[in-house]
Amino acid sequence: MRIRPNNQILEEGKRINAVVHLQALNTDPATGDLLPDLAILSNFVTTRADELDNGSWHSGNYQPNDHSGNDDGDRLRLTRVVARIDKKTDAPNNSVDADNLINTVIPESDVTFVLEPTLTSSIINGPDVNVTLTDTMPPELSYIPGSANIEPTTTTVNADGTTVLLWDLGARIPGQPLPSISFQAMVRFDVMTGTPVTNRVVIDAFDDQNVPLDSSPASQRTGSRSINVASDAIFSVFKEAVEPLIDPGDDIVYDLSFANLSRNIDVLASSQFIDILPYVGDDTVRNSLDGADTPPTDYSVAPTFVEIQDVHNAGFTFEYTNAAPGTISDNPNTQNPSTTWCTSADSITGVTGCPLGDLSDVTAIRIFTPAINAGDPTYKLRLVMRSSASADGDVYTNNFKGNPQDADNRLGFIVARDATVRTRVLSAPNVVLVKRITAINRDRT
Repeated sequence: MRIRPNNQILEEGKRINAVVHLQALNTDPATGDLLPDLAILSNFVTTRADELDNGSWHSGNYQPNDHSGNDDGDRLRLTRVVARIDKKTDAPNNSVDADNLINTVIPESDVTFVLEPTLTSSIINGPDVNVTLTDTMPPELSYIPGSANIEPTTTTVNADGTTVLLWDLGARIPGQPLPSISFQAMVRFDVMTGTPVTNRVVIDAFDDQNVPLDSSPASQRTGSRSINVASDAIFSVFKEAVEPLIDPGDDIVYDLSFANLSRNIDVLASSQFIDILPYVGDDTVRNSLDGADTPPTDYSVAPTFVEIQDVHNAGFTFEYTNAAPGTISDNPNTQNPSTTWCTSADSITGVTGCPLGDLSDVTAIRIFTPAINAGDPTYKLRLVMRSSASADGDVYTNNFKGNPQDADNRLGFIVARDATVRTRVLSAPNVVLVKRITAINRDRT
């Protein structure tokens, strides 16, 4: 197409604006063959003037592959379908469209995300399209199993702390609605205040040969939503069951974590915490701070203490007792005089009143921390107990509390909400799991 000004003269300071309407074809009009996917539809313009360059044509240097060069060309990417996705936050149990109003959360709170995918095409009666959604949560978030209205096809927790949720929506017809997916994630207990947390999801569309049908870049097929974490916590402890549901005879394993969330307060070495192992009757000493949603311990045979590990070799030390658990104070500052605490060396040498040398009769552990300074990483202990004689439906709830100390006595007694392990009921597999707990110590100045 050649465009000329009136009278073939373009006056100084004037310009020509031309609009060209083109249609991207699905088939080659000459052969009837289906045009290849992932094609780039390019358009170029060349110019000449008798008064410039001896009337030579100027073709420019536009490069459609990467959209570089000057402005004498442009491109469109030819795609069979257009797959797009939006991501929003929502209020819990919202029965209408996602409100997208949740912008700030606190550690260990739950946040609801909603994925809203679409699939469109201008091709009439086109083939079905296989659609997948891949949601990658950052390390600050963890997926809450069972919270999604459509459970992920796969859930993968990576070594870097990210969690990848994949939904395979199967074959879908372009232009037909795709389901909205809602799920919940928990904010980690040790996320510093002011931390921005961004969650991203990508939608992909493939044919039956697994060839992408939407050739647009991933950035155009990505939905993201950021939230900010706000907390006035100074020091926090967190306890979770590594496997909340076990088979009879499996080990019971808890992780106990310690995080200094302050910017300028150092926790002194030898701060003390008490972990009382699960025992029948612990419901009489629990209160709302322990977690109203966690059940009391209920088992047929008491579990046996195996070990407590300093996972990061940070310098934690331990003392043990075999006193009746109901007589042990869970506050290190108000210990019962009748409770005898012993090192493992004391037990090995047979000091009177101490647990057995292999610590198999331990009922509680007194934990002495190393110095945990502002800015230090989160430290973790792993507590292991044996349940070789456990029965279907046994429940084990752990009790963990303590006193972080600082030079100015700004910290006080804190409680980690109870964590529960259940023994699988083999005849009734649909058991409700109870998991997360935390404790927060707030500035008292």
